[in-house]
Amino acid sequence: MKTLYRASRVVTLSYPAVGEWVLVDGRHVERVGVGEAPEADRVVDLPGTTVLPGFVDTHVHLTGTGVHHQAPELGSAASAAELLTVVREVAAVRQGPVYLHGWDESGWRDRTLPTLGELDRLIGSGSQALEPA
Repeated sequence: MKTLYRASRVVTLSYPAVGEWVLVDGRHVERVGVGEAPEADRVVDLPGTTVLPGFVDTHVHLTGTGVHHQAPELGSAASAAELLTVVREVAAVRQGPVYLHGWDESGWRDRTLPTLGELDRLIGSGSQALEPA
């Protein structure tokens, strides 16, 4: 079954770079073009849309996903003090390394990050291995 999708823009990232319609034969993109569209079993009008045919992005960054699920999300921290409060709470119930991610100090009133010393006092001296010998 061939389906013709008509959109305001069809962007292929290939040739032709931009079109007005895309013809799909079953599950595969057959053609992209402008002007007179080919015959199709079904026509779907998508006014005002941009279509990216064949663009499939289903992947995961495994290490980042693992860290995300094992570490606290710090996106809501509005200061170094708030970040250190979360670190203190996590370190109190965990042994070993504490992974931190997700904060963005660019929105903080004072953009100063916690020092390594401040973090070490909360989670122990496990980060000494990161310091120069």
